[in-house]
Amino acid sequence: MSIKLLNHRVLSSLLLFVKRSVNVQPNFDLGKQMKLSNDNKQFNKTIELFDKQMKNNTKMFSSLIITQVLKACAHLEDIQRGKTIHQLISSRIKDDSYISASLIHLYMQCGDVANAELLFDKSTKKTLSIYGAMMKGYIKNNQANKATDIFDEIKNPDEVILILLFNACSQLKTAEALNLMNKVFQQMPKSFYSNHRLLTSLFDAFIKCGDYSSAKILFSKIPKSVESYGNLMNGFNRENNPSETLELFNQMQSDHIKANTIIYLCVIKALSQIGDYSLSQSIIKQIPHHFLVNNQLQNALIDMWGKVGYVDKAKEIFQTIPKPDYIGYTAMINCYGLNGQGNQAIELYRKIPKKFIDEVTHVCVLNACSHSGLVDEARTIFLNIEMKTNKIYTAMIDCLSRASFFEEAQKLIDEFEHDHSPIIPIYMSLLSGARNEKNSHLCQQVFDRMKKLFPEVGNSYPSASVLLANVYAISGDMEKASNIQNQVSKSQVKKEIGLSWTVVNGQYFKFRAHDKSHPRSKEIYALVDHISKRLIERGHQYDSAWITRPLDADETVISVLCGHSENLAIAWNLLENPNPSRIQITKNLRICGNCHQATKLIAALYQCEIIVHDAHRIHHFYKNGQCSFNLPPDDAYGNLTSATILPPTTYIDSTISISTSTSDLIGIISTSTSDSTTTTTTSTDSTSTTTSTATTSTTTSTSTSTTTTSTSTTSTSTTTTSTSTTINPCTLNTYRWNTTGITILNSSQVGFVDEILFDSSGTMYVVDETNNVVWKLLKNTTTPIIVAGQLASAGSSASLLNTPLDVYIDSNNNMYVSDCSNDRIQKFVNGSTIGQTFAGITASAGAALNQLNTARHFAVDSSQTYMYIADYANNRIMRYPMNSTTGTNGTIVAGGAGAGNTSTQLNNPWEIYYQPTISNYLYITNYAGQSVMRWIPGASSGEFIAGTPGVSGSTATTLNNPIAIKLDSFVNMFFVEYSNHRVQMFCQNNQTAVTVAGTGTSGSSAT
Repeated sequence: MSIKLLNHRVLSSLLLFVKRSVNVQPNFDLGKQMKLSNDNKQFNKTIELFDKQMKNNTKMFSSLIITQVLKACAHLEDIQRGKTIHQLISSRIKDDSYISASLIHLYMQCGDVANAELLFDKSTKKTLSIYGAMMKGYIKNNQANKATDIFDEIKNPDEVILILLFNACSQLKTAEALNLMNKVFQQMPKSFYSNHRLLTSLFDAFIKCGDYSSAKILFSKIPKSVESYGNLMNGFNRENNPSETLELFNQMQSDHIKANTIIYLCVIKALSQIGDYSLSQSIIKQIPHHFLVNNQLQNALIDMWGKVGYVDKAKEIFQTIPKPDYIGYTAMINCYGLNGQGNQAIELYRKIPKKFIDEVTHVCVLNACSHSGLVDEARTIFLNIEMKTNKIYTAMIDCLSRASFFEEAQKLIDEFEHDHSPIIPIYMSLLSGARNEKNSHLCQQVFDRMKKLFPEVGNSYPSASVLLANVYAISGDMEKASNIQNQVSKSQVKKEIGLSWTVVNGQYFKFRAHDKSHPRSKEIYALVDHISKRLIERGHQYDSAWITRPLDADETVISVLCGHSENLAIAWNLLENPNPSRIQITKNLRICGNCHQATKLIAALYQCEIIVHDAHRIHHFYKNGQCSFNLPPDDAYGNLTSATILPPTTYIDSTISISTSTSDLIGIISTSTSDSTTTTTTSTDSTSTTTSTATTSTTTSTSTSTTTTSTSTTSTSTTTTSTSTTINPCTLNTYRWNTTGITILNSSQVGFVDEILFDSSGTMYVVDETNNVVWKLLKNTTTPIIVAGQLASAGSSASLLNTPLDVYIDSNNNMYVSDCSNDRIQKFVNGSTIGQTFAGITASAGAALNQLNTARHFAVDSSQTYMYIADYANNRIMRYPMNSTTGTNGTIVAGGAGAGNTSTQLNNPWEIYYQPTISNYLYITNYAGQSVMRWIPGASSGEFIAGTPGVSGSTATTLNNPIAIKLDSFVNMFFVEYSNHRVQMFCQNNQTAVTVAGTGTSGSSAT
């Protein structure tokens, strides 16, 4: 019996072992197969493999199988399936941190932060993988502050956790985040310094948080590349620290890293900020010739030479460009205007092809007229501008105010406010003009009106107060002036420090008012005193009206005004070079009236030209004691106590992007619409005392290449820099850049995609018509999130959409969506998921001016003044102001004469392209008309430019249901043909198309 029993037990054990072996091997193989599918991004296949084995007991599944299927669900954002699996394995979560982390990751990826937090809170043993999943999830869901909060709970973070922390800080961009980064960095184990991914993540976070000094220190510890150099150089340019940019350029050459277009654009930007001819010339000579014929660099050089004050050099480059683009034309006009050559600016303006003229061009030429006193010419230009924007009105009112045409300026303000809300810059223009004329009565009227119109600003707006105090001081009413000055002093607003910088003997120096940190400051002040005495001998009288604060006991009017930063910079130049032929100074703010008068005399005394580039113009002070701007000396009112308290939208700073390859990298041509309107920050030269700096800027020749890579890190994103050379595709031997596409989002993630949009940061917005939502996909990610509408839920409430077709993001991050079946355009304010009806009336189709009928696509002009909507079923294009709301009447600007194929009709207009910077025409696709038209807004008829009206076809000259349309900068047109399954390109003035994408037949392959 005992022997038989023993044999029975042995047999049972053997059977159990065999059974387990049979189960374990398929289990292990299944996990490997699922991981392989996930690695190849075949997430649906992973789930299929899991589903086949679901009939088996899930308790037998390994952690690898569970984590892989959860990973697939996370990528597909299949939260329902994920929840089902969660229920099946709930008993295993407590003892398996990998499964817990995978579940947290799933919920976070699907936006279910609450369930992820519930799992996290229930975890009794929180491992680094669980903490990492939470931090990564918070970052993905834009809750980076929570990621930093739970970081404090982690006792011994590893390198992946630190990468996530730095990524969170990079998203926060706050002082607190920066402090945390610095603390962690200082305590970080030395062994982590060998992890280049971690250091690159920290480097990127430092740049995004604006700590360029720390980024520079860390820069020495990461692998050097043209991208990392470009990112840091760009950062220094953004904080107006051009000397650091040039120092990096020198270091880059020492490291034998070849510069590319982006690097040279950064260098040119830095040189334009410094504003010194000799330094600029020495560095530009070292740029290889093949870069100098690049259109981006040529435009940047025009801008640079204009800001350095050498118009002839800018003109020389401009004349070498066979076909300047709108940036080149506008940069040259701005160059003329900055340097007081208004007539030349007007002459060039009249030569520009109409398609290249936009708001910025208008602003530049009106600004040039304003600076040169060319009022009649400005009137003519203004009257001929069809679409007058806020900035254009402000520029014209500034021009009239400077010339003392106050009545005409006030009438223009009334005209503007008939259709627009009042804006502060216009009143600052009028106030400045009245101050120049010492008209205290008008100044007070304007100031009182501003307080009434803008109560949220009121007395706390110091620039207006300072101007008013200044005019009272000049007119002799010191009591009123003193009262206003005291109010300004008590306002506790942040004051911008006035700075002047100059290059002396190849070195860059920066001065602040009353700066005594220079090692030779005693000599500088002795020379300032000597110059002052000579000026007084020549009859100069120091004007106390330019001092808008009480004097200290040890101060005098002369000592305060002589201590202005530009005076110290001029003295340093003369101390080092007693007989200069030229002195160049750049200021961050406006030059005051006293310094303006004094500098004219200094130029005559020392017989040297002095060029002063202040915040808004370039003053050429000649040896005869005259200035290039023949304006009243009181016009320059810059060095006044002031503050930066207005939101960015109140500033008038028209810009032209020279480089579109990276955001904020280089190529911003600042064209102040009106000097007076932008003076919301002015110098406190009379009160500030800090240090000057000296940095040697020398360079050596280098060659170049244009390679572009991006730096990737685990669970983090890094700043990357790319280069792009714009070439007209119609000049290439082949029109097809690629014959295969790359899938960004697949059909398991989105439904019928009707439109995509990329914002300036590279974020992609996808309009999903069938799912009635708008998706948002961040750069370098693969999982989109819903930002408007509810998935697969059609409706007409404020939170729902019904057949959305188009999307647009404005400069304030407001999103506009065409809600086609609800006959409306919805506006979602700065991240809100609750829409406001911008145009049309919800679910009320009609042909009245306040109604739409099947609103398809729309376009917004570059100034964000108007939206143009393709009113499909009404066969018309409607224009609405950007402050429109539900029920607002629109204006018919094209069509409206019924459906048809004549030049006065549209036939189911589908999409519009309108970019005045490229062309003044509206470009319209006629879906049912099988054609494309161009139409001047408001004209009675348009012109057929592609397709045969009313005739469909698949040849190179016919179309079949054209929908999307885009133009490039060369006015070549690209159409998507719905029924021909292809993208066609029509070169400018050519009605025979070339297929650039698609094969003419439908399919789901990469071609």
